[in-house]
Amino acid sequence: MRTCVQCKDGKIGMAHCPLWYEPYDVTCDEDVEAAERAMEFMFGWHMNPTVYGDYPEVMKKIVGKRLPSFTDSQSRKLKGSFDFIGINYYSSVYAKNVDEVDPDKPFWRSDQHVEWKKQNKAGKAIGAQGGVEWNLMYPQGLRKVLNYAKNKYGNPKFIITENGHCDAYEEKKPKLYELMDMKRTDYHKKHISNVHQAIYEDGVQVDGYFAWSLLDNCEWNCGYEIRYGLFYVDYENGLKRYPKMSAMWFKEFLKEKDDDKIKKPQVKRVKISEF
Repeated sequence: MRTCVQCKDGKIGMAHCPLWYEPYDVTCDEDVEAAERAMEFMFGWHMNPTVYGDYPEVMKKIVGKRLPSFTDSQSRKLKGSFDFIGINYYSSVYAKNVDEVDPDKPFWRSDQHVEWKKQNKAGKAIGAQGGVEWNLMYPQGLRKVLNYAKNKYGNPKFIITENGHCDAYEEKKPKLYELMDMKRTDYHKKHISNVHQAIYEDGVQVDGYFAWSLLDNCEWNCGYEIRYGLFYVDYENGLKRYPKMSAMWFKEFLKEKDDDKIKKPQVKRVKISEF
């Protein structure tokens, strides 16, 4: 069996894409349980097997025979099969309990018996709206996800593999307006601050942070209609690239020499990545 020299001492892990869920009504036990259940379906669905060798009990109970089962051999191989946990975090929602769903139309969202809400029972929005409906700014949600996973899965090592804010692309917007991305700059500041708190106040092990993304790019089913980049890409003029305010902030943030004018949390290792 050949050994890959380039991969020696490499690390392997899965990138998960969890939202954080707050109860729609914190005084309602059903909504509190719905928020926990939503985390099990969104995060535990893939995380539980690699730690405990099986799906979460609540999934097995609700989904029943439609959920595949693991053999004893598969469970043993799955347990501890990662060196780190990747977290792609962008947003959070409120979770409202749903008692009845249509049994003839099974779907992973309806299986949760949870309805996602942008506002809670009191009408409070969970965060500022980004360029797509589900991109809501709730930076404390990242800290809560990290603590949830730390407490539930034995304090593993984490890497924030994606974190970012998108703007809607409007062809008629002046380029200067696009470059002054104060919301994105604020988004990264606050999320990195919450990572800092998770590390130094909560004891979470975070080994890296990747901002999504370095450049404006093609985003899944949104195509080029939204922008996540720290650098503006001029689609109309030869794809020329220009740094946004967020890129300039990151440039200062990442300087090795401390600057008293920049109040920055000391994340262990911070990286910017397009992919």
